[in-house]
Amino acid sequence: MTISFWIKNATGQGHSSVFTDWDDAASNDLGIELDNQTISVFSNKNGAALSWTSGNVIQPSVWNHFTWVMGPTVSKVYLNGQLVATINAVANNVGFKLRSNIGYFNYDGGKDFFHGSLSSFRIYGRALSDVEALALYNYDAPAPEISIEQPEGSSLTDGSSTTNWAALPTGGTAVPVVYTVRNLGSSSLQGLAITKTGTHPTDYIVSSLGATTLSPGNSTTFSVTFAPNTGASGARTAALQIASNDVNENPFDIALSGSAYSTTLDFDNDGMSDWGEFKLSSLGFDWQTPNAAQVSALYSNADAAGLFTSTQVQNLNIGIPLLQRNPATGEFTLTMGVEKSANLSGWSPMPMTQPQTTINGQGKLEFRFTIPDNAAFFRLNSQ
Repeated sequence: MTISFWIKNATGQGHSSVFTDWDDAASNDLGIELDNQTISVFSNKNGAALSWTSGNVIQPSVWNHFTWVMGPTVSKVYLNGQLVATINAVANNVGFKLRSNIGYFNYDGGKDFFHGSLSSFRIYGRALSDVEALALYNYDAPAPEISIEQPEGSSLTDGSSTTNWAALPTGGTAVPVVYTVRNLGSSSLQGLAITKTGTHPTDYIVSSLGATTLSPGNSTTFSVTFAPNTGASGARTAALQIASNDVNENPFDIALSGSAYSTTLDFDNDGMSDWGEFKLSSLGFDWQTPNAAQVSALYSNADAAGLFTSTQVQNLNIGIPLLQRNPATGEFTLTMGVEKSANLSGWSPMPMTQPQTTINGQGKLEFRFTIPDNAAFFRLNSQ
């Protein structure tokens, strides 16, 4: 015969009966008992006794799988899919009228009640093979199950999902995309790690995972930022591989796709940058197909539309401000500030702080700064 089950005993439980098969006649008894953290099997038939007890392996409030196989010459005990004991004794209660019960000692009114949880209790009228005994554990064994969501609540499919970004100028940075990693399984999801692969992995910035181990039901996040480097215009593709101990989704693959166009390179040599032609594609511009006449017409007639070239703006010269004396103190006070705008309508201050602001050797104020914008307007306010 074979008896197999999952067991999770309650904390503080002492001696109890998991399975009993008791007969009125003497020496025809069979049982599986729990005593704190040990589990034992016993049987006797006409004085031929079988008895085995484990060490302290059954931790409270933790699921464990137990299988006892009683063969024709030996008995075997399996714990969590591993053979832990081979007993050179068997029991044979065949021919006796037995009263089998699960979870308590069934003789003399019932006692030694088991406190906890039992699951997948199976009793076979034959001795299972080693392969079959292991299959029982694998069939029901708790396992981790990875799920990747983007956005949160929307699950991606391993190997077929793609995250797409809108086109950017080279050197630009998109808003980070946040991914949620969730453990939907019944055991710990471990060894979480992210690897970038593909054609343009350096164009995607991946943050660190919030955790590398997730208990069942828990989650963590990471983000990916599309930040295309300088270089040729066109598609920028990469892939994420998220490793874990998930059996069938290791690694979990996600494709990344975006496009970047150079603000300095002119692929078709028609006088306009690739990014400029991409942005004006609705007007017939194509960064891969030269159209010098159309580009020339745009630049030549820009002033008629009220537009100015960057050279014209850079050549503007602000007049020297006149200062007024404070009649009470006789002092002059010069207050200056720098402001930035992308469209000459909305202005934002640029604080002149140290160490970017210094007095040079000629006694003049210098303010050094950088900006991520391709083009911007600046104005100096003084009073």
